[in-house]
Amino acid sequence: MPIDNALKALLPDTIRPRDIDVWISWHRNIKQPVAGYFDIANVNEAPGLDGHKRLIETIQVLLNEARNRTLQVRPFGGTWSFSHVAASPGWMVDTAYLNWVFPMGGNILAGAYAGKNDELFFVQSGTKISQINRIIEKTYKRSLNTSGASNGQTIAGAIATGTHGSAIDQGSLQNHIVGMHIVTGPSRHVWIERASDPATDTSRFADMLGAELIRDDDVFNSALVSFGCMGFVAAVMLKTVPLFLLNASRDWIHHDDNLRRVLATLDFEGVSLPGENAATNHERPYFFQAVVNPYDLDKASVTVMYKKPYNGENIDYTLNSDLDPGYELLGTIGALTDTFGQSIPLLVNQSTKIKLKPFHGRIGTIGETFDFTTPKSDALGAGIGIALPDVVRVMDILLDEQKNGEAAPIAFACRYVNHAEGTLEFTRHKPGCVIDMDGINSIRTRAFFDQIWQRLDNAGIHYTQHWGKVNNYAPSNIRKRFGDTAVDKWLAARTSLLENAECKAIFNNLFLEQIGLAS
Repeated sequence: MPIDNALKALLPDTIRPRDIDVWISWHRNIKQPVAGYFDIANVNEAPGLDGHKRLIETIQVLLNEARNRTLQVRPFGGTWSFSHVAASPGWMVDTAYLNWVFPMGGNILAGAYAGKNDELFFVQSGTKISQINRIIEKTYKRSLNTSGASNGQTIAGAIATGTHGSAIDQGSLQNHIVGMHIVTGPSRHVWIERASDPATDTSRFADMLGAELIRDDDVFNSALVSFGCMGFVAAVMLKTVPLFLLNASRDWIHHDDNLRRVLATLDFEGVSLPGENAATNHERPYFFQAVVNPYDLDKASVTVMYKKPYNGENIDYTLNSDLDPGYELLGTIGALTDTFGQSIPLLVNQSTKIKLKPFHGRIGTIGETFDFTTPKSDALGAGIGIALPDVVRVMDILLDEQKNGEAAPIAFACRYVNHAEGTLEFTRHKPGCVIDMDGINSIRTRAFFDQIWQRLDNAGIHYTQHWGKVNNYAPSNIRKRFGDTAVDKWLAARTSLLENAECKAIFNNLFLEQIGLAS
């Protein structure tokens, strides 16, 4: 709805109201009526801590006005989530212009910190992962260890919902974060680090921000995956590694017992994988993924990537532009409708053959390999986090449901990721697998998801679900999925960060209430 003139007069020039009364997610599966819609931007100066401090003042003005009007505030990033995690009927705040990235030079490191100054970057919350890659790779010759497949997510949104990759010995994006700057209310903002591994020197860096210093492992790990419900994340401190390359190959291989053994063990001995030297010296892949088309089970599409040293090669972000649909299959099945169920197998088969074409020996950095891709409207996806020994059992349940239930326009991808540090991080296993179920937004797809949740529960399989994708989290299963200790730590951290009940109300939303974590 339009913002009244009295409110406009109170807001700084860097907060710009927009005449939008419905917030729509990028995939268009969520349409949320809102009380207000704002862009928020930095002051017009070179990136630095002084300008960032003025941003904090701006955020607090907005939070104070929201408190006076008893409205929720929800900062949002790329709007990529399929769940309602980022939606609120209050004020929606677009963080896309909060995109400063700069290295942390000077003597700010804690004496106990094991890293080096040149590996740390101060990154504002609205910066897209693709932007981070381009800045740190081209200018500083640094890299992330892993990332999602289609990097239009912002750093705050990605860590808040558990975005992961398929680097089999790496954790999710949360493992790159060593500090967080969070505005927790109209009169408080905090700089949070782990007490067990502090990144900055005593309170000097927090003082430079004008922030309250908190060093607490439980608070830090809880705030990592907090869905925007512990305050307005203004920035994070990002840990990087020296730049490296990935040698990537993809091909169709037999979906036989040998591959099924690999899916449940990550033991590649005796398996001929696509790519450099895989069949001769059994080099362990850095990245491994298998996509299974339930309508053509003879072969699976397998992608492997091997880590290689960077030796000054030219960086070109158009190099792998055709990789975008190959990892999550979002929207690749086409504009099917629920009235054409008989055509689903044919269209899924055609789409997977087109979108998963083989390639061999493609070289690129993380940023070149996984650059920004445009998400597809009307796509829908869910992700299940499970332990390795359960992979084949869960895949058999998925395939049986597709075979014996009503056909749905979906394909399945096994993506592997190690344990991440967030208290409510859904990639909890060491190592584990995320089975993505990706297709289009339809009645059939949603019904399929509902059936799978029921079947997994009936089979007694312990699983978690991607917070940013379709899920069935509820008060009845949150503690079962994550355990009492983790849930209690998360709730205690939220209480300690938010000033009072009014601040909790500002950062609540319906999603948090529906899953039983609002109080």
